[in-house]
Amino acid sequence: MSRKAKRQLETVLFSLPAIILVCLMMYLPIVLSGYRKAWERGIS
Repeated sequence: MSRKAKRQLETVLFSLPAIILVCLMMYLPIVLSGYRKAWERGIS
């Protein structure tokens, strides 16, 4: 594997957990509040 490919792989592997955490922190509350509202109304 070339040096450039290793560097790109390293960048992706270090960035992926951060991106996943940010997405969870942004979208999880929205999804859970929607689920809660649906549960309170008896839709689910």
